[in-house]
Amino acid sequence: MGVSGSTVAITGQSVWVSRDTSTTWTEVTLPVNTVQTVTAVYLATSDLIYVATMYGRVFTIAYSGPAGRHAQPRHLGGRLLTRRAAAQHRRR
Repeated sequence: MGVSGSTVAITGQSVWVSRDTSTTWTEVTLPVNTVQTVTAVYLATSDLIYVATMYGRVFTIAYSGPAGRHAQPRHLGGRLLTRRAAAQHRRR
């Protein structure tokens, strides 16, 4: 589980995200060809979530706009995610 401000994320076969301190939840599924268990989650900010799977694939889930809608999870090419790498990715 990860928390940043009012955003909470929990993981399993998909990622469940609450943007209102756990009052409501939305399931964010990874791409169809990714049948893997999500084993790690890191909330860099309340609008940027990193998730890693049991086989080392790393995805981002980004929220933007007034409605706080999320983009499709984006694969980062299986790179090892560190806090430093996350910070560098955020600055791009």
